[in-house]
Amino acid sequence: MGRGGARAGAGRRPALEWDERFWVGATCEGLWNDAVAAAKNASIANFRDQSDLAAIYAKLAEKILPDGRKVFLESDDFEAHAYDVEEERRTLARMADDDESPVPRLFHVHVPRPMGKRQPIIAEVAARASERYAKPVSRRIVRECWEETRAALNSG
Repeated sequence: MGRGGARAGAGRRPALEWDERFWVGATCEGLWNDAVAAAKNASIANFRDQSDLAAIYAKLAEKILPDGRKVFLESDDFEAHAYDVEEERRTLARMADDDESPVPRLFHVHVPRPMGKRQPIIAEVAARASERYAKPVSRRIVRECWEETRAALNSG
């Protein structure tokens, strides 16, 4: 893309070469993905803290003998276990006691967008790029590089 002037090669030179721009964008994307992964892990940990399913299954593991699965499935302990699991799933799904609809077997754990992380990432990458390339790299340039990289990654 031209940067001014009628003749070829005229105008201001780009602040970063294409490979430097890609490094800046890829670094931003990597830090963003780390923030998303941390938010996901926090959501899953929160779900596990709210759920008693791990304790229910741990209690079950103590009752089942390695070769006694068939015997266990026919016992009253299995009926109690199945009831406990059903009630816990009903609680996690926030279903009313009189609700007759089937209880979900899978739960969607909402992963929030990492709010407030974009500007610190841009600032950190601007500082890293300025040090790496020994020239000033502004936040605006970092933001543009990140948008270019995301567009390239999403296009194909």
